[in-house]
Amino acid sequence: MKHRAHSIVQKKIFSRKAVKIVFASALFFGMVCRLGFGLTLDEAREIALKNNPALKAAVKAKESAHWDAKKSIWSVLPYAQASSSYSIYDPAVSSIVPGQEKKSASSLSVSVTQPVYRGRKGIIGIRTGRENEKIAEYTLEQKTLETIAEVESKYFSVLENKSLMAIAFKDLEASRENSKTANIRYTLGTLSRADFLNVQSQTSSKEVSYIQEKSNYEVSRRDLANFLRITPDFILEEVEFSVIDSFIERVRALDDQSVEKISQRAVSIGMAGNPSLKISAASIEINQNALSTAKQSFFPSINLSFTNSLDKSDLDRTYTYQGVVTLSGSLALFPVIDTLDEVRGSASSLEEAHYAYESAKDGVVLAVESAVYALVTAARSIDSSRQAAEYARETYEQMKTRFESGVVSATDLLNTEVLLTSAESQYTTARYNFLRAESSLMKQLGLRDKKMLHELFIEGREGE
Repeated sequence: MKHRAHSIVQKKIFSRKAVKIVFASALFFGMVCRLGFGLTLDEAREIALKNNPALKAAVKAKESAHWDAKKSIWSVLPYAQASSSYSIYDPAVSSIVPGQEKKSASSLSVSVTQPVYRGRKGIIGIRTGRENEKIAEYTLEQKTLETIAEVESKYFSVLENKSLMAIAFKDLEASRENSKTANIRYTLGTLSRADFLNVQSQTSSKEVSYIQEKSNYEVSRRDLANFLRITPDFILEEVEFSVIDSFIERVRALDDQSVEKISQRAVSIGMAGNPSLKISAASIEINQNALSTAKQSFFPSINLSFTNSLDKSDLDRTYTYQGVVTLSGSLALFPVIDTLDEVRGSASSLEEAHYAYESAKDGVVLAVESAVYALVTAARSIDSSRQAAEYARETYEQMKTRFESGVVSATDLLNTEVLLTSAESQYTTARYNFLRAESSLMKQLGLRDKKMLHELFIEGREGE
């Protein structure tokens, strides 16, 4: 009688299993794959680089710094100015000729001035302008790398949450099937009420988990849409992990000695290409120039000027021409203490810039090394979590069959369900963690081409 009840349970289950799975899959993917435009990772990068406000601001800052650098060149070149005036005298001014009074006068003049000596302030100003332009360029490069890394992270988060939602949905459907099996067994008297209620409770809990994963997916979609400044009705192209499986395996197979060598090479690349370090180096040059400019304030400035003027009053018939050549010099005599304070302040700023550069170097070294080890850890986690997911899936299938046959309790089945869901979620997260770690490492190295990153790990293996 007990064997017959088990047979009835199995027949009812298997007769509807295929239909249920197909219907559930169609319902899920119909909900996820809503009508919208397709969006690839490359397209998302292009849109981000085009629409990101911070990046636009960096572009304009670079343009402004470029024109400021060009403007500084004119400080060492001669400059000219023209002036004119017309004066009315009230009362009239007596003339040297008796009985005549000058009532008005007009003047035209053109002067050209050439700085002869300014204590090298002009040359220093040109150098400072060029360094400021470099900083603006490096800042734009940094913003570009940050934008690429951020859009990739958000893109991967959407795909990860989509996969986790699919796992939660599949887990919910499996739990519902097991709940129906438990209901049949409870009706036939082969399952206790405690086990039956345990299964029902687990199904309700899976519904809550699915709702949470669905919410996470929708939030991540809108987060990406807001970052790209587009509508969220897009369908993201899936990442082809099969394309990068060979690279993942190469990274996973590295021993500790190889990882250390690659880390050292990566640090060298990061020291040469990291934009934040370039900005710190340029800041040292700017502060050095500021100190030199402050010291030059103790020296005189000399200018050579030539002026042509034409003067005429209402008593004159023609303009009177006058040419003047002037060599002038100036030297600040009092107060001098403010200039000395400026020199001391500039010296302190220079020391601060040197310390900031050393701190930036330490930060780059730590960030690059951390990114390399994070990438290796993610690659190793993928392999371990994949095996765990395979074992958990096989265990669950066996336990489910035994539960349908009444061999194991509901608690045993529910425990394997939890292990399977956890293992599949860990495997999904591990794969996207690898992609995020790869993106982070490229940002720290100042790279935009993944081929260069892959070559770094290839050369690391060949150097073993």
